[in-house]
Amino acid sequence: IGFRSVSGFLAVTALATVGLSAAITLVAALLAQARAHGALVSALAFPLVFVPVMAAITGTRHTLVEPGVPPTELRILAAYAGVLVAMGLVLAEHVLED
Repeated sequence: IGFRSVSGFLAVTALATVGLSAAITLVAALLAQARAHGALVSALAFPLVFVPVMAAITGTRHTLVEPGVPPTELRILAAYAGVLVAMGLVLAEHVLED
């Protein structure tokens, strides 16, 4: 299997990494504060992680098959990463206060 678009693969990988890192960090911070509500936070983690994983899978598949950068998946991953990083910056003080 060869990559038809190495730059597309690198872009998808980078944006998916940022989005997943932001989502998992936010869920971990919520879990640390929700002492008795672990099941609730686990249920919250699935939809937060599902979107970037599916976009990354589709984007990676496109980079293996088609030349060029997959624009739809990159837009989804960039928007998702941007929103979650912004949410993390805004909510960090409130989530982590004792």
